[in-house]
Amino acid sequence: MMLPWIVLSGEAVGLTRDLLMSLAWALNLVVAKWILRRRTKAPRVGVSEVSLSTSRA
Repeated sequence: MMLPWIVLSGEAVGLTRDLLMSLAWALNLVVAKWILRRRTKAPRVGVSEVSLSTSRA
């Protein structure tokens, strides 16, 4: 987030720097949550399916 700002308008200071750092932190959080959520989308076996399969065996 900071690199494009620095390239286009020079070093960010004060409130601008704080806002850019907060935006970068929030973006990292969103990406990390998205990656974790995508990894845990494995199909899960429900309780009723487990009890049915064990009762018929």
